[in-house]
Amino acid sequence: MRLTQYQRFYQEGFEEGQAESTNASFREGKEYGLQTGFQKYLIIGQLKGILHAIDKGVGDDLSPQAIIQISQIKLLINQIKIDNEYGNVIETEKILVKIRNKLRVLTNALPSDKKDFNLQNIDFMGRLISGLEVEKSNKPSIGNLNDDGMW
Repeated sequence: MRLTQYQRFYQEGFEEGQAESTNASFREGKEYGLQTGFQKYLIIGQLKGILHAIDKGVGDDLSPQAIIQISQIKLLINQIKIDNEYGNVIETEKILVKIRNKLRVLTNALPSDKKDFNLQNIDFMGRLISGLEVEKSNKPSIGNLNDDGMW
C-alpha cells in the first residue's frame, strides 16, 4: 500500500515538474524570439529614419547615384515580410544583405560632410540600442541602462 502511495506522489511531482519546465521553456523561447526579432529589424527602423532625414536634410545636394540607392533601399525595405514562414525568413535575410550592400554604396555617394553616416556607425548604434554594446566611457549610455542583461 505504501509503495502505491509513493508511486502516486512521485508521478504527481514528476508531472508538475514537467509542466513547470515546459512553461519556463516556452517563456524563455518567447523572450529569445522577441530579442532576436528586435535585433534583426532594428536596422530597418534606423534606415527608415535615416533615409527620411537624408531626403529632408540633404535634398538637392544628393548625387544621382545617391538618389538611386535611396530609392532602391526603400523598395527593398518595403519587400520585407515580418513573419516566421521559412521562405519569408530566408528572403528577408537576403534582402537585408542587399540593403547593407546598397547602404555601403550610398555612404560613398553622399557629400563629404555626411561621411559620418556609414554602416559601421549604424551597426554600432544598433548594438547600443539593443544592449549588445556598452560604451567604453563612464557616461551613461543606452547599453548600460538595462542591468538585468536580458537584451
